[in-house]
Amino acid sequence: MKLLQEERDSIKKISLISGVEDFDQYKTFFEFLVIHIILNYLDGNKTYIPYLGSIVFKGDNNTSEVNFEFELSENIKKIINQIKSGDMEIDIKKTIMRMIKNDLSLTIDPDLKYKEHKIDIEA
Repeated sequence: MKLLQEERDSIKKISLISGVEDFDQYKTFFEFLVIHIILNYLDGNKTYIPYLGSIVFKGDNNTSEVNFEFELSENIKKIINQIKSGDMEIDIKKTIMRMIKNDLSLTIDPDLKYKEHKIDIEA
């Protein structure tokens, strides 16, 4: 599948935010997401996209017109409402701060990730 420049730019932005630089890894993920959506459409099922929301196709499958509804996840709606209300302690800020803290911890102690993972397995 060929990507539009806007789509390539989105992948680059996601890469910058996440720190994962492998463009092809993102491209492959989105290609499989498209396949997932199409398979759910063919089966008449709703598609759930973790953290984002869900897609439901509406109407008659015998027409050339494609109608669908995209429902944002409750988490995204909550964050947007927090931003609109001027709440400076939004959930996304907490998530970003946690990720930065984890990255710094791994930089200081590279074995920390393994130790935390080991604790999670034994718990």
